[in-house]
Amino acid sequence: MGNMNSSEKTRLDRIEEKITNLDETTRIILKRMVAQEERLRHVEQQQADAEGTLKTVKSIAWTFVSAIITGLGGAILWMIGFPADK
Repeated sequence: MGNMNSSEKTRLDRIEEKITNLDETTRIILKRMVAQEERLRHVEQQQADAEGTLKTVKSIAWTFVSAIITGLGGAILWMIGFPADK
C-alpha cells in the first residue's frame, strides 16, 4: 500500500465506503426480514385459531340444521299419520 498514489487511495476509500454502506444496508434488510417473519408467524397463528373457531361454529350449525330437519320430518310424518295405527 506504500506505493499507492492519491487517485488509487481515493478510489480504494470510495470502494471501502461502498462496502460499508452495503454492509449496513444488508443489516437493515435482515432486521426487517426477521420482523416480517415474526409478523407472519403471528398471522399464521391467528389464522389457525380462526380456522378452529370456524370449524366449531360449522359443527354446531350443522347439528342445529340436522335437528331442525329431523324435527320437521318427524312433525310431517306425525301430521300425515305415519306409521298408521291399526
